[in-house]
Amino acid sequence: MDGAEPVIGWMERAGAWCGSVAAGLGFVLALGAAPLRAEPALWVLHDADSTVYLFGTVHVLRPDTDWLTPRVYDAFEGADRLWLETDTAPGFGIALPLLRYGIDWKTALASRLGPEDTARLSAIATAAGMAPSTFRHMRPWLVALTLASLPMTGQGFDAAAGADATFEQLAGGLKKPIRRLETITQQLRIFADLPPEEELAMLREAIDVLWAAREGKHDKGADIGDLVDAWMAGDVDRLGAIVRDDGMAASAPLYEALFVRRNREWVKEIKAIMDGAGTDFIAVGAGHLAGDDSVIAGLAALGIVAERL
Repeated sequence: MDGAEPVIGWMERAGAWCGSVAAGLGFVLALGAAPLRAEPALWVLHDADSTVYLFGTVHVLRPDTDWLTPRVYDAFEGADRLWLETDTAPGFGIALPLLRYGIDWKTALASRLGPEDTARLSAIATAAGMAPSTFRHMRPWLVALTLASLPMTGQGFDAAAGADATFEQLAGGLKKPIRRLETITQQLRIFADLPPEEELAMLREAIDVLWAAREGKHDKGADIGDLVDAWMAGDVDRLGAIVRDDGMAASAPLYEALFVRRNREWVKEIKAIMDGAGTDFIAVGAGHLAGDDSVIAGLAALGIVAERL
């Protein structure tokens, strides 16, 4: 089955951050306005019987990135529960929804993409050591995410070293309960439910970025290194600019689906958590804590003020 067998393997790269932003497309995650600090940003919410920490993550990092500061670790360790976006562990939990929403056995990708872009995609795949037939029946959005992971992998970035995966591993060792804000199906449908023209534009943009790199041209947007530098420094203004100005300006439907609607739902979830009791640590892609449409802003509209630590 062309395209089906590789799904589980590269889902560890593409799927681990498919609810986040594709770096090759400039779809990167960041967080909202606050002063420059020499560590990733951390917020806290309080009421009479609840404490909630909010931490913005980068989903793919180099294994040697030293980001987990004592302030962040102490907040995490002291929490009763860890909340993450979703469960991206390899297995049927990812593979089956991915096959359902990411593979189209009735339509060949080439018939959607056209001969010129199909030829460029084949050349890019071959250069990356991938068989072009891998993409034959993939949906355009899934090919786009797969392509977007290639430059990061080449630079040593790995979802297994990302902040989310690190927290999950630490929580396992501490026997700390882990909760999820979304199912993997919800995350995949962020892309699978895009209008067909937006989905195809997403793929063409990914091809354009990698083709320009092949020809020695530089993309005008920020890259994953810029994102990590800003995140590590706690420079939330720069992070917000990377997401919205460099990454999302060209695709309003994707921005709406990826950030705005999800942030609204997460605000409701966090409000429900605050209505309970105890201490929770919530780690989500850093872009969800940025700007006017952010989780931080949505909570403030409900009178729940996040304090930057």
